[in-house]
Amino acid sequence: METLHITNGDATANLIKASNLKGDVLPWRDPMHHGPFSVESDLTSVSQIRAKYLSGFGLNIEDVIRDFQLRDAHILAADKYEDIILWFEHDLLDQLQILQILDQLHQMHIDPSKLYMICIDKHKEISHFRGLGQLNTDQISNLSSTKSNITNMDLDIASKGWKAFTSNHPNELLSFSKSDHTSFPLLKAALFRHFEEYPNAQNGLTRSEYQLLNLVKEGINTPVDIFRQNMELEDRLYIGDWYSYILIEKLCSGETPLLTTQSDEAFWFAPKYEAGPTPFEEQELIPTTYGNQVLEERATAFDNLDRDEWLGGVHLKSSSPLWTWDQHNQTFILKDV
Repeated sequence: METLHITNGDATANLIKASNLKGDVLPWRDPMHHGPFSVESDLTSVSQIRAKYLSGFGLNIEDVIRDFQLRDAHILAADKYEDIILWFEHDLLDQLQILQILDQLHQMHIDPSKLYMICIDKHKEISHFRGLGQLNTDQISNLSSTKSNITNMDLDIASKGWKAFTSNHPNELLSFSKSDHTSFPLLKAALFRHFEEYPNAQNGLTRSEYQLLNLVKEGINTPVDIFRQNMELEDRLYIGDWYSYILIEKLCSGETPLLTTQSDEAFWFAPKYEAGPTPFEEQELIPTTYGNQVLEERATAFDNLDRDEWLGGVHLKSSSPLWTWDQHNQTFILKDV
């Protein structure tokens, strides 16, 4: 029997390949919690949007496009498989990937009787579970017996969620997050973490930006240490190392930065750098006076932090009214800044 295993990335994909599980494995490579999406685009068009965005971080665009094309060709041929099993976990990236994949399978009219899901937020043999990549091949193999069926209703819910995520209005996703999707029990918490990446309505910083800035204030001052400590502040895996460094670079930029290097030189980051001690890893950061003022609530990041970024289908741009997240009231506020 031909089986297709779809999972969140290479670590889990390689575990499945190394296990005694039979079938083909498709890793769904895309850091979907940042960068643009479009609600009206088909999979091929969305992949072109994503490839253009991701290649802007020092990656070869032809390589990125080819990876997306190979991925898309694989899922577009999914109907040839007798079983399709999704392997995911509880963090935002995985939950978004589930929505996109199920929406795509729904559009392809794949028979739901061949669709299965394995999605966990803990494992009895892992004390501090972060993701499937922590498991060994035996543990991965044993998980296969826990798979649950995906229904037509599940596919409908996923398509509604995907449409809401790619909408240019964040209230659509907020409304979806409050609707009944009990068959996706890990989705709501993940989506609320997504909402926290909008600028906070009070201080103008996203949750990640605030955490990074505050860690530096607390004396964690080298890029790798900042990234590692920031990971510990998350209940579940969130952004990876290179995007964390991009956020640090943003906090160091502009006419009035919130962070600066102790040497007063410009913070430098390239997505690809050699392992071992490098000028990148040796950089030491400190908050600026302005950064301290924002942390102490004597100023806001709205004053100087220039934004031009995407969360799903929502474009956050400082020159336009800006969607912000009111954490206390759990709602979005549109601000003129």
